[in-house]
Amino acid sequence: MILLKDGVKYILHEYVSEEELAQMVIEHYKDIFGTNTLYFDPQTMKTQVGIEARNDGIILATDQNRWYILEVELAKHPLHEHIIPQITKFSIAYEEAGTRKKIINTLYNAIRQDAFKTAIIQTQKIEDLHKMLTDLIDIQPTISIIIDQKTPELDYICNRLPFPTQTVEFKTYVRENIGIGVHVHEFQ
Repeated sequence: MILLKDGVKYILHEYVSEEELAQMVIEHYKDIFGTNTLYFDPQTMKTQVGIEARNDGIILATDQNRWYILEVELAKHPLHEHIIPQITKFSIAYEEAGTRKKIINTLYNAIRQDAFKTAIIQTQKIEDLHKMLTDLIDIQPTISIIIDQKTPELDYICNRLPFPTQTVEFKTYVRENIGIGVHVHEFQ
């Protein structure tokens, strides 16, 4: 696909890695999830028996009373072999009270140490941050899969995951003969 604006062509950018796509998503997380959301760096969730799952970040949407586990994927990777095992591990880890407590404490400390995050919480008039986080994390998360191109395989996988999911197709177009320095994004 090519986008054309005022005679200038923008060509679909092919992401080199999931990390490249993840950086774009982090840059625009408020556009994707809402203006009153908070992004937290990737975390490793680990069970008492040693099962580990690393997410691509956590998003809190306190004004929506929702939280998201972020998974950034490239459609060219074997989705079935990657997403299902990863989300299954999240599910196993999330079921343990100790894991939820660790998530709550990690988010609590991250908010308290960040003036921007603290200001967002204060504007929402949240008086007891720890209680709000405990109540929110007790609600099952939504897995938000951000991908460069939706595929039928992804829809099939999402219908079989142990958490509610949302998928967001995130595409970037770069200006012809200029590259990533001048770009435009497409997503819902």
